[in-house]
Amino acid sequence: MFNIRPTLPLKETFRFTAAPQAALKLLVSLGVALSSLAPMAEPASVDRGLLLADNGQAAQATVDMLRTLDQPIFNVYEMHLDPFSLTVMAMLRTSARAGRRPTLLVDAVGVAGIPKQYFRYLVSEGVRVAFFRPPLSPMGWLRGGIYQVTMRMHDKVITGFNSADGTMLAIAKQRNTSFIYHGFGAPGSQLIDVDFMFAGPATVAARQYQEELLASNLVQDVRGRVRANEAAKIAKELDGYTTIYEDMGVVDLTHATDWKSQLQPMEKIEFIHDIVGKKGTVEGSERLFIDSINRAKTSIYLENQYLILTPDIERAMANAESRGVEIHVLTNGRGAYANFADRMAVNAYIQLKDRLRTMGVTVYEYHGPGKIHSKSAVIDGRESFIWSYNLDPRSNKLNHETGVRVTDSQVAELLFQTIQARMNTSTLVIRPKEFVHGKNDCLSILQRAAAHVLWHQL
Repeated sequence: MFNIRPTLPLKETFRFTAAPQAALKLLVSLGVALSSLAPMAEPASVDRGLLLADNGQAAQATVDMLRTLDQPIFNVYEMHLDPFSLTVMAMLRTSARAGRRPTLLVDAVGVAGIPKQYFRYLVSEGVRVAFFRPPLSPMGWLRGGIYQVTMRMHDKVITGFNSADGTMLAIAKQRNTSFIYHGFGAPGSQLIDVDFMFAGPATVAARQYQEELLASNLVQDVRGRVRANEAAKIAKELDGYTTIYEDMGVVDLTHATDWKSQLQPMEKIEFIHDIVGKKGTVEGSERLFIDSINRAKTSIYLENQYLILTPDIERAMANAESRGVEIHVLTNGRGAYANFADRMAVNAYIQLKDRLRTMGVTVYEYHGPGKIHSKSAVIDGRESFIWSYNLDPRSNKLNHETGVRVTDSQVAELLFQTIQARMNTSTLVIRPKEFVHGKNDCLSILQRAAAHVLWHQL
């Protein structure tokens, strides 16, 4: 089954069976007296959250979490030697020097472009750095075949403790650390995402997942020494990025943002993730999404980088349409894809278009500015998914994924507005039961069919 950490309410540890009236009155009066001395604290079980759609706000939240919280753990799929990734490294170093014991867990493939000396340097400064690298073995090949090689940690989540009161904060992220995820880079290269900061019981679930993953055999700690001359060079480089975004006016590193006061009460926040070590062998986080589709009554709005539906999601969407549920999907246009893997993905999506039209799904293609990287959904104007899950078979079978399902009409409305704003500037390519744009010559059909099969297998 999918793994969704339950919200555990405080259990009653006592009850009055035959308490005398006098004792009961004494307890009541004592409670009134204590409440008059200080304001009532909000129960720890209250879910609170904040949608981080703005790039600057998301950047500020990320650096604040890493530099001010105790024992921050940051799971992230992708980093590069770009200004914001180096800023993140500088903040982790700042945290370690302050004795906050930070941890960075990165996917080994997602950081392949960064020399290991950078991570060894962070370790020498007191940062725990670990790579997600599933072990290879002959038995693994026999059991999982190519899955054993292509399994990736697509997680993007931060947790940490508030030093003032010990409470936990977390961010379920869609953004990786590179600067193109935060509104920088060449025109048209920026990627569109939303993150979600939260407090309450769901943070415990997020932290437990991170600790389970760190303790598993899927993760290897970075070891080895960094030479003195290399350490000095990296230290100087990170020193230059400690304040670069503050100098640009993007983030404020002088004052600590009181994020806790900005979080709003939510009806329910659930942290969702795949079961550690069970990806591809048991039902994962996709099951939770399908359950929400199966409960949908009026509308489903999806925004996703890819649109290559698994059979189970396609079946659930078809059933929803048959119940009268309107489904609107926003994804990237063909021009957004440059590398081979992305082109294979878009060909697999084109192969799907005819079935989407028959199902009655309305599809929009986004052509800029920037490109959609987000993976979001709004169901019935009440449930929101903000997670790392792409609508493709890789997220279902191979990649570890994380995120939140938020039950709250205000968050759903805010998320819907961000999706609708992009839909309003996008191209409507599929109306229910109408013509599908795209070539239909024999060669194109064969190419799309091959891409569809390959993407599902890889």
